[in-house]
Amino acid sequence: MAQGLNNVCCPLGRKPYPLKPWVVQPENGRRMRKIGSIAASTVTVGTLTPVLQFNTPIGYDGVIDTIVCGLMAAGGTGFVEGSGVVVWRLAANQRFLEDMGNVLFSLGSLAIPIPTPGSGLRIYSGNQITFYVDITAGGVITPTATIVCGVFGWEYSR
Repeated sequence: MAQGLNNVCCPLGRKPYPLKPWVVQPENGRRMRKIGSIAASTVTVGTLTPVLQFNTPIGYDGVIDTIVCGLMAAGGTGFVEGSGVVVWRLAANQRFLEDMGNVLFSLGSLAIPIPTPGSGLRIYSGNQITFYVDITAGGVITPTATIVCGVFGWEYSR
């Protein structure tokens, strides 16, 4: 019979994970790929606007190991990287995740997402995950541009 922490943490009949499931995707884990987009013309200047929103399934925790955020438009977007005109923010239950509260640069692309091994962001059962964009006043962004956000990773049972 299991004793100590394993007795409390693991549901009856389930073996403990051999490796920490928030470090290495377990065999029974499932990949997560969430993508959202909106037209730049629909964003109210100076307001956090959700681009992507989803809930972590009840009974599952997860890890976000790849993040994509950027602007797309034929002929250019008017966006200057790092200028602060466009800011992306990733939150769980309205709290910004570590180092994701003020992203001033595009990260990766949907064609070539860039994973960040060993630096995953943990999410928990029932969390509402929201990827916001904020366009500051005075910023010039092509109205026909599309704002794209995505998160990739895995989910595992508690």
